[in-house]
Amino acid sequence: GLFGSVVLCVVVTYGNMLYYQTPQHREPILACTLAPWLVAAGAFATDFFKLHPDSGSMYSTAHESYMLFRCGNFGMLLVSARNKLVDVSGTLGRMAATTAARGGQAGGLVTVLSDGSTVRSRYVPTKRADVAAGLVFRFASLIWLAEMWACLKRLFRCFSATCAAPHDNLPAFFLGHTRFATSSGPSVADTHPHRFSTSTHVNIWRCAPTGWYKSSENFELYV
Repeated sequence: GLFGSVVLCVVVTYGNMLYYQTPQHREPILACTLAPWLVAAGAFATDFFKLHPDSGSMYSTAHESYMLFRCGNFGMLLVSARNKLVDVSGTLGRMAATTAARGGQAGGLVTVLSDGSTVRSRYVPTKRADVAAGLVFRFASLIWLAEMWACLKRLFRCFSATCAAPHDNLPAFFLGHTRFATSSGPSVADTHPHRFSTSTHVNIWRCAPTGWYKSSENFELYV
């Protein structure tokens, strides 16, 4: 609710200010700081001040009129990507089908692979196609291609004497969205997740059993 939105803003702002002094990180940090405040502003406008739009599909009660926003968000976090007992495609498909019931004119999914690269799929179905089935099928196909490419790169590194074990024990997360095209017709360009930054490498400090170490990792921002 409103309290959670404010807490999120404070935590994100405090964390980002710790790294704001680095010039090359200022633009992505400002974007990450502004995003939760915009979300909080929307929460205050709709939940506290009751500023609901007057156009569209209205539902009235004895006390108020309000609009139903039909876009849906879903996601999944795996503690370890090595856990093969989880049916990732099936679970994402059921989630997408559930949220698409609120309006499924388009959908999108994004995830981060073990090497730090991202895979994103956005899908606009034909008139009689299933948005959930089509989205998950395309997404799974892109992940398979990305994993095959990663295997080829690891094989090349082994021949180059720089072989490293894949980090398949890392957490894995998946973020998805189904879109109800309220402001424009359904299109891939207007469908979340939107890519807000180009792929770039930044220095990240991580903690290992032997102590802290600096790692250069891929950074991308999706909304």
